[in-house]
Amino acid sequence: MPQQAPHETLAPGTTLDGGRYRILEVIGTGGYASVYKAVDLQYGYERAIKEVIAPDEGVAKQFRLEADVLVNIQSPNVPRGYNVFTNGRRIYFVMDFVQGKDLEELLNDSLVQRRRALDEAQTLQWMFEIAARSPVA
Repeated sequence: MPQQAPHETLAPGTTLDGGRYRILEVIGTGGYASVYKAVDLQYGYERAIKEVIAPDEGVAKQFRLEADVLVNIQSPNVPRGYNVFTNGRRIYFVMDFVQGKDLEELLNDSLVQRRRALDEAQTLQWMFEIAARSPVA
């Protein structure tokens, strides 16, 4: 699948969904999406908001599938999803903000520090923990 050109990210202070969420900072960007740290102004919780701009039909379908899984899964090891909304040609997905490193950062750290991929036993342990606490479809 060809990479989409990078898009302009939202500035800190931008509000979304009728003023409910305020962007605090950009967490990361990729070819199709950006992820932001935000605050839910209604409840005061920090949230992560994933944004896809002008997706083609396949990307939009995949994005909504991801959102549907995270909204419906109940696992202490998987961030919970809360809300999906659109604004023009942008789709947003609101989920738990989890402080710490993601799997890509852990892998990169391992490659730099240990000069090898993540430990297989540790990776399998993480997988088993997620699967053991996740409902079966």
